[in-house]
Amino acid sequence: MRAGLLRDSLTVERLGAESTDAYGNPTPAGWATQIAAQGASIMPMGGDEAMRADRLTGIIKFEVMLRWSSANAAILATDRFVLARDGASLASGTVLNVRHAGVDPTGKKRELRFIVESGEAT
Repeated sequence: MRAGLLRDSLTVERLGAESTDAYGNPTPAGWATQIAAQGASIMPMGGDEAMRADRLTGIIKFEVMLRWSSANAAILATDRFVLARDGASLASGTVLNVRHAGVDPTGKKRELRFIVESGEAT
């Protein structure tokens, strides 16, 4: 894979396990960084609008391409990507929810492709 294709930078976050407080009440889990900032290619695939909580919400799908690594191969469909710097069309801090785990299209362990969504709740 050519390095020039990886113009965007993102981190991978995973939702932590829920815990309980001193009174036995569940405390919400937080997002923790799994993989630090790395190069990525983010390409828009199209958009849609859906009714969520009686509001019209825009949902945009993207294909994210990363270099193959054992850490990237372990990214789950419940994880999320967060842009580490401004890209061509997305601002830094934009959250992209992973909808389909990585696929190695050639089987040669060179790249992984993920389908992600922006604008949809996790």
